[in-house]
Amino acid sequence: MIRAPEQRISILLFFVVLLPAVIYSVYELTSVKEEEELLQAVYTNQLETILFSVNQYTEDVITNLSFRLDNSLLSDRDLEAAFREKSSVFSIVKYSVYTGALRIINPGMPGTDQAAVKKFVDSVAPGFNQLIDYKKSGYRKLEAYSFLPDSGYTAIFFVPDSPDPGYNIYGFFIDSRAFIREVLSPKIQNLSQNEFLLPVLDTRRKEIVYQNDTTSNVVTEIQKDLWLLPGYKIGIAKRGVSIREIVKERVDSSLLLILMLNIVLISGVIFVFYNIRKFAELVKMRSDFVSNVSHELRTPLALIRMFAETLEMGRARTEVKKREYISIISGETQRLSNIVNRILNFSQMEAGKRKFHFAPIDLNDTISSLFETYKFHLQNNGFSFTAAYAPDLPPINADAEAVTEAVINLLDNAVKYSDDVKEITIRTGRSDNFQFIEVRDRGIGIKKEDQKKIFEKFYRVTSGQIHNTKGSGLGLSLVNQIAHAHKGKIEVISSYGKGSLFRIYLLQETGKQETGKQETGKQETGKQETG
Repeated sequence: MIRAPEQRISILLFFVVLLPAVIYSVYELTSVKEEEELLQAVYTNQLETILFSVNQYTEDVITNLSFRLDNSLLSDRDLEAAFREKSSVFSIVKYSVYTGALRIINPGMPGTDQAAVKKFVDSVAPGFNQLIDYKKSGYRKLEAYSFLPDSGYTAIFFVPDSPDPGYNIYGFFIDSRAFIREVLSPKIQNLSQNEFLLPVLDTRRKEIVYQNDTTSNVVTEIQKDLWLLPGYKIGIAKRGVSIREIVKERVDSSLLLILMLNIVLISGVIFVFYNIRKFAELVKMRSDFVSNVSHELRTPLALIRMFAETLEMGRARTEVKKREYISIISGETQRLSNIVNRILNFSQMEAGKRKFHFAPIDLNDTISSLFETYKFHLQNNGFSFTAAYAPDLPPINADAEAVTEAVINLLDNAVKYSDDVKEITIRTGRSDNFQFIEVRDRGIGIKKEDQKKIFEKFYRVTSGQIHNTKGSGLGLSLVNQIAHAHKGKIEVISSYGKGSLFRIYLLQETGKQETGKQETGKQETGKQETG
């Protein structure tokens, strides 16, 4: 459940970072789409301009041929001379619109005869009236027809600038393929500029007549009809990478950058929110820590002051009472000293200033000494306190004082959080290349969701009986740090309402190592007493 401060932080981050990022992303996506369309339009216009140039050049060449023919109408010899240098030009014809007479000059088209030419001209003659109308309007128009489609010839007809316009139509036949290869190819090469591929296609035979680069496979992006060469198209494609691929690559790059930007922003927001949340939790835990420590310090100080004043005022009338009050003062002083030492040790470890004094120790002896020290205190508080030691544990390299401090913290927690069943067991053992100390109680236990957090500094369970028991939130964090300083670890096994088991593992660097099986040996028991 998100608390109110975190809700405010979430809303603030959304409006300050995420909302502008979303608006910017939408804007950029729209811009990318518009740029894509604009880029495509620019490229398309560029390609169409190149194709238009080819068509315009074709028309200019054929128009010039028609003018040369028009200027050579004096004799057949002049006509032949005018077209002799153009190997793609074959027969020249004169056709009378009124009489239908046809005169063929220089009949040289392979695979054809005059009868075929006459039949073809008669078939297209109805369209000559339109040429005449254009001429009367002052416009010289060329009309192209495909002659015998399989032959590859094209017939070009026009009305000459003669004294008797409207009576005669002139035409000439060209070999379309030869014309493309001989006349158009230099222009195509010039326009391509080693950047474009410009293939000319025969749409009837579905084949490429000419291509400025025969080493590349061509998939044209735009095709246009050659105006004066019916049945032929000229296409264009970008050399190497197609225009669509260029546009797609540009769009994909822009989208990828936008996506990466959003991922970075979202990750940053999550990171900031997580750290703010952790900081807020830490502030709260520190505040709780100060409150709890103040309470823990106040209680023994109040008891010490009360019993000290009682003794000072002479109200303890018997020696038994005096010894009892002095014992309470001594116990509370020790308790106060433990709290202060715990805080100081934690502070030193946090600052990295605590020094551990490692030396070979017998773990059983260390725990046995601690057991004897605490046995009387726990028995007086109604606890059954037992100890079990694994036999033949070899010495390990450890700081005896730090290990003792860690176990005392576990015992203090076992005492604090025991409810009706007051039973504590301490045990030593071996597992793989570790020796361990185990403290088990039959207290209130720890919920599963809290077990991963209890070793964090200042952390205290926020609900149940654990929350109601005062503490600093440093004990288990200190135990965890001490275990890690010994190249070990700490584990907890707990069932809520049934008790907890804490096990400190210490690395065993010397002596014989056993694996897997955990062993227990002799057992010491502190007799349970009621108080």
